[in-house]
Amino acid sequence: MTSPAASPSSRIERRQAVRHTCRLIGDCRPVTPAIGPVDRFATHDLSRTGAALLCPRPYDKGTLLEIELRSSGHSIACRRLLLVVHQRASGDGQWLVGGLFYTELSPDELHALCA
Repeated sequence: MTSPAASPSSRIERRQAVRHTCRLIGDCRPVTPAIGPVDRFATHDLSRTGAALLCPRPYDKGTLLEIELRSSGHSIACRRLLLVVHQRASGDGQWLVGGLFYTELSPDELHALCA
């Protein structure tokens, strides 16, 4: 016997941290298996534990990206490693790439970036 497909409203939320909508511009590049070219991205959302990025190309699940997040005034910059956990086309020629930070952002860093 098969079970009915779960509706979107019945899916379990697995995020461990609150997401904040903030529009930052940054650079990213894959570091595995070899260092790749730098791409410009915009953030879709950001939390202490991860981020969703709007990128010009997809990155496969499991790709490790080095990203640099910059505040709108460029007064704050944070570098992190981001492990890609999903990606999908966003419909505007961009790719929504979601991942987890290897090292979490501090509350102060998150606040400064999203201010």
